[in-house]
Amino acid sequence: MIDAYLDWNFLVKFNKNSLNKSEDDKRICLNLRKFIRDFQDVNYFNIQDNRVIEKLDLLRILDPSNQVERKNFTEPKISKIANPFSLFFWDTDINKINESKKYGYFITNYENLKQFWEKITLPPDIFIKKSEIVDNIVQEVEKSKINCNSLIIIEPFLINQDSEKIQNNIVKIINSLINSLRLQKLNLTIICKEYNNATKKLTLEEIKKIFESTFSKKIECKLEIIADVNLDSTLHDRKIITNYLIYSSGRSFDFFDKVYVKYDTNLSLSSIINQNHKSFIEQIKSIKDNLEEFSIKTSNPIFEYIEDFPV
Repeated sequence: MIDAYLDWNFLVKFNKNSLNKSEDDKRICLNLRKFIRDFQDVNYFNIQDNRVIEKLDLLRILDPSNQVERKNFTEPKISKIANPFSLFFWDTDINKINESKKYGYFITNYENLKQFWEKITLPPDIFIKKSEIVDNIVQEVEKSKINCNSLIIIEPFLINQDSEKIQNNIVKIINSLINSLRLQKLNLTIICKEYNNATKKLTLEEIKKIFESTFSKKIECKLEIIADVNLDSTLHDRKIITNYLIYSSGRSFDFFDKVYVKYDTNLSLSSIINQNHKSFIEQIKSIKDNLEEFSIKTSNPIFEYIEDFPV
C-alpha cells in the first residue's frame, strides 16, 4: 500500500486556494481530489501524529466550500518511515524539501504541488536517437527523476558487458537518478542471468566492485546482486525500478558510448500513481514471483512492501 502523509496547513492552503487558481492549477487540484477519491491502494495519515484520516473526511476537508481549521504543525519524522511508497504533502519551504531529499521520498508543499504532482502522475517517455549526445539523454533522465531510496536493475545480460560499457550506461543512468539527492542510504538490487560458460565477460565479484566503487563512497549503499542460470527465460525486458517509477527498455542498457548514442531506442516510464498504476504493481510482483520460483530471496524494500498491494 501507499502511505500518504498530509499536514493540516497543507490542507488549509489547498482548501483556500483551489478555487482561486488558473485553469491549469485547478486541474491539478481536481486531479489530486480524484486520486484521493478513486485510488484504492492508499492509507492516509496526519503527519503530526500518524493518525489515520478517513477518505470521506479528507475529501470533505479538500472541498473548498468547507472551512478547515488550521492546527499546530509538527515536522514529520521522515527518518522513521520504512515504506518506500510513501508520499508527503507537507507545508514547509522549498529548502526543507530539498534537505529532505536525503530520505528518498516524494515530498511536496502546496506551492510546488503542480510541478511535483505532474512528475509523478504524468512521466513522459524518453526517446533516444542514434548519434545524439549522451549527456543530453542523461539530462532528460535527470529531469524525469523523483526522489528515491531504492533501486532495482533488471539486466539479464549484464555479465556479457564489459566494465566500460557498464560504466557508460547503467552506472551513468543510476547516477542521474540519485546524484542530486544527497541520499543517506540507497538500497540497490541488480538482477541478471548467470552463465556456466565462457561467454561472460565479468564475474559477479567484478560487477560488485564496479557498483561499490561508484556508489559506496558517496552514500551508505546496501548492494545485492542476484544472478541465476534460470532467469533468462523469465526476465527479458530491461528495467530500472525506483520507489515511484519504472524505466523500461526493449534492449540491453548498452546504447551509450562515451559521447554518442549508438542505437535508436526509448525508455518507457510507468508510475505508481497514474491511470496504469496497476501495471506498475503487477510488473514488480511478477519479478518477485519469478525470483521466488527459484527460491531467490531479496532484501530490497520495494519487493517487501509491494506485497501489501491488493491483487
